[in-house]
Amino acid sequence: MTIEKIQPGCRVLSQDVDSGELSFRIVMATTFRPSSTILRIAVGEDEICATKGHPFWVNGKGWRMAKHLSTGDVLHTLTGPLSISEITTRPAEPAYNLVIADGDTYFVGRNSILVHDNKQLEPSLALVPGLLAE
Repeated sequence: MTIEKIQPGCRVLSQDVDSGELSFRIVMATTFRPSSTILRIAVGEDEICATKGHPFWVNGKGWRMAKHLSTGDVLHTLTGPLSISEITTRPAEPAYNLVIADGDTYFVGRNSILVHDNKQLEPSLALVPGLLAE
């Protein structure tokens, strides 16, 4: 299901990056952003389209905006790590995001890639969600 079709009150799967805890969180709102450049990020058999500023969890690096992702970066998914195989630029189009209650993360795409709802990014020492650096 595409983000713009998710309604407030729906529940999405979220993950606390420090504890690794998974939980379903309520969607408070779907936000709309006017047309801007979109990045197509190919991961496994899936592709995610995101604005340049949308945060993704990169294993070993933490939150990284889409514009700072590179081919070969390893993204955190619900079933394990997956590497980015290609990043291309698409023409500008409107973008949507979710605002999540009591959490800031949710999983997107067929591969369930962990992303942030773009509120205030909190620093974390986690290498992957639930595994803190010593």
